Amino acid sequence: MARPKTAQPNHSLRKVAAVVATAVSGMSVYAQAAEQPKQEETITVVAAPAAQESAWGPAPTIAAKRSATATKTDTPIEKTPQSVSVVTRQEMEMRQPTTVKEALSYTPSVFSTRGSSTTYDVVTIRGFTTSTTVNTNQYLDGMKLQGITTLKSPWILTSSSVWK
Repeated sequence: MARPKTAQPNHSLRKVAAVVATAVSGMSVYAQAAEQPKQEETITVVAAPAAQESAWGPAPTIAAKRSATATKTDTPIEKTPQSVSVVTRQEMEMRQPTTVKEALSYTPSVFSTRGSSTTYDVVTIRGFTTSTTVNTNQYLDGMKLQGITTLKSPWILTSSSVWK
C-alpha cells in the first residue's frame, strides 16, 4: 500500500515574520522627554480651636473633665483629692429628667426621695441627708442655698456636681 502524500507546511509565513522582525528592530526608539513637574497648589487647613471646658460652663461632652465643686476653682477632676461626680447638661438632655432627684439617680452614693411636700426632694449623699441638721453645703452658682431648700426642676442647671 502506498502512502498518500500529505501537504508540506508552507514556511513562507515564517520567512515574512523574520523579515518584519528584522526591519522593526533596526528602528531607533527614543524615550519620551520628562515633563516638568507642575507646581502644586498649597492648601492650608485651619482647624477651629476645640471648645475649652470650664468648671462653670456647660461641658461639651457627657463626661465632664473639670469641676469647681471641691476647690471652688476651675480644677481638673483628676487633680481633685476627693470624689466628684458631675451630671452634665448633655446627659440631662439625653435622659430628660423632670426633677433633680431623677438627674442624680445614676450618681454613685446618692439616694434621693421626695421631701415632706412635692416642692423639694431630699437628697442623701453617703448617708447624710439634706433634711437633717448636718450641713450638706448646697450651692447654686457659687451661692450657698440656705436651709433645706433644694431645687425641684433641673431645667435651669447646666450641670449638677456632687462632692463626696
